[in-house]
Amino acid sequence: MLDAPQNTPESDPHKLVTAKGRRLAWVEKLCRKNLRLCLRLLPARFIFYLIYHRNIWQGAESRSGTGSDLHRTEKLRAILPGIVRELDAKSFLDIPCGDFNWMQAVDLGVDLYIGGDILRVIVEHNRRQYANEWRRFAVLDITSSPLPQVDIVFCRDLFIHLSNADVLRALENVKRSQSQYLITTTFPSQPHNTDIPTGLYRAINLERPPFALPPPLQVIAEESFAELPDRSLGIWKISDL
Repeated sequence: MLDAPQNTPESDPHKLVTAKGRRLAWVEKLCRKNLRLCLRLLPARFIFYLIYHRNIWQGAESRSGTGSDLHRTEKLRAILPGIVRELDAKSFLDIPCGDFNWMQAVDLGVDLYIGGDILRVIVEHNRRQYANEWRRFAVLDITSSPLPQVDIVFCRDLFIHLSNADVLRALENVKRSQSQYLITTTFPSQPHNTDIPTGLYRAINLERPPFALPPPLQVIAEESFAELPDRSLGIWKISDL
């Protein structure tokens, strides 16, 4: 005869939710007292879950932040399909894909789109709402997960929220994928790169140390924020990184 299940958080769904809620409340209390210490102690997955869960970036349309609003991506949505055609790309990894708010309005013209995100809750939502035979979603951490080999790795508005060490880990991981092109956020006029704990924000110039990437093949000014005129997307051939 099997023993009756123990009344533990792991076996009782209600208590599991309660336990998670208590942990989240404890973390939020710690972060209010010392945000930088909190961010240095927590794994990235937890940090970005907290940001998403509490809509800390205060996006009106998207919990992925105001940069994912449709009016912020109007120019990018218009030109991105042409860039994909110019690069003769048939496969596209969008990491992080976030909640797919603006990308769903883009016809990339590829045979395979993969949306990757560190948060399982986002990936599962996107699978239910948007997945089809050519559009897939996967739980991926750009700093450590094995990445699929694709023609384009599209990484918008992520490195600006990662520590320098995490950006370097991400770049090495992208290179290991043996993909063709990297399209990612950069600020070409930024004179130097300050460091932050993962989860905060700063402008980043990938051509400056400690990243020191070669000049990109192309720079596209996003023109998405009037207060950030230098905000751009750079295109690099990954084999040159």
